[in-house]
Amino acid sequence: LKIDQVLQRAPAEAVRHFLLSAHYRSPLDLTEDALQNSASAVRRINEAIETTIKLIGAPPSPPPASERVDALRTQFEAAMDDDFNTPVALSVLFQAISAIHDLRRNAGDAATQSELAALLAFAIELRDFFSLEPAATSGAADELTPRLIELLIEARQLARKNRDFAVADRVRD
Repeated sequence: LKIDQVLQRAPAEAVRHFLLSAHYRSPLDLTEDALQNSASAVRRINEAIETTIKLIGAPPSPPPASERVDALRTQFEAAMDDDFNTPVALSVLFQAISAIHDLRRNAGDAATQSELAALLAFAIELRDFFSLEPAATSGAADELTPRLIELLIEARQLARKNRDFAVADRVRD
């Protein structure tokens, strides 16, 4: 299969998760079930993050200190230092997501809110590191891009026809 064929079957972030879920020296078995599982995993990550942001707001910058996050960060760094072991590194992200779910159940006191904010910031950091954030638009960009390119071509041709080469060059660049 070619990558464009795979991307027709699953979103790009699910394909990235699928590729990262196996060690780079291990063979991959690309199946519909594997892509579905990866899409589900990515959805779980993003839903947990988005729900938590709705509950407590975006995490402050810098995030609050947290021993739990420090321990998770150490596990993540150890996994990446261990021959770029992305499956273990991804498991650290899921540990953070699980901890977020546990804390969200009783997010009333300030200490829990602080811990939740720290875990949320860490989960967002790892999600972004692995490029698992959801696409900004679902399909709308694919439909819009060809039309925008056509408009740029038309604008450049019109500028060249009017001998406004500075504008034509800016449109081209």
